[in-house]
Amino acid sequence: IKVRNVDVVAVKKIDEMAKGKGMSRNEFLKNHIEKLMWTNIYEDERLRLEELFHASLIALEQMNEQLNNIEQNTNKVKKFLKEI
Repeated sequence: IKVRNVDVVAVKKIDEMAKGKGMSRNEFLKNHIEKLMWTNIYEDERLRLEELFHASLIALEQMNEQLNNIEQNTNKVKKFLKEI
């Protein structure tokens, strides 16, 4: 990766930050680029899991409603059978 026309002040600040961490400019920038990439991947995955959780919650609520209906119908059948 080559980056051209970076502001001289920015390059100087990057060099200072890298030096403060005992790193070369290349190593410092490589770490930041990789961190940016992983941050984006984690955010995408978090959003996907959030959507999956929401869909699962809706499905569980629907199943709970169906089970309640089955229970009510079962109770009606039991009541009917007792009356016979």
